[in-house]
Amino acid sequence: MNEIADVTAVSSYGALDRLLRSQLLARLDALDHGMLVVRDALGEHRFGRTGRDALPAVHLWIDDPAFYRAVAAQGSVGAGEAYIAGQWRCDDLVGLVRLLVRNRELLDGMESGLARLGAGRCAAGMRCDATRAKAAAATSRRTTTWATTSSSCSCPRT
Repeated sequence: MNEIADVTAVSSYGALDRLLRSQLLARLDALDHGMLVVRDALGEHRFGRTGRDALPAVHLWIDDPAFYRAVAAQGSVGAGEAYIAGQWRCDDLVGLVRLLVRNRELLDGMESGLARLGAGRCAAGMRCDATRAKAAAATSRRTTTWATTSSSCSCPRT
């Protein structure tokens, strides 16, 4: 019975999901401070190293391949939204944040490409005040120049 469930889970990973997964895993190879263990339907990967000053290992389980699409499209904001949607879980969320802060360059690198294009847009696809503020808070370390806001944004402003 478990073999059938495993085959079904693996088959839910399309070509795009596998590509985005491999790109994220390749990026995580740069993890230098602490250890991250990532497990999904396709296997388990260990990143980083343990040592005298290292944080305890953090374990991450990816339950839905849509997680990889969210991270590729929206970076850390997408990862946060995927967590809320139940696409991944972690044994120590605070430990994960500590690990990412210690590897800040790695986290900043995930905010490039499509993730940078998707940040700061509301559901209507506009660059509104609320989504600009959210994106700025998520990427507080780098400076971003935003386009002028269109007054026709239909998102709820906070």
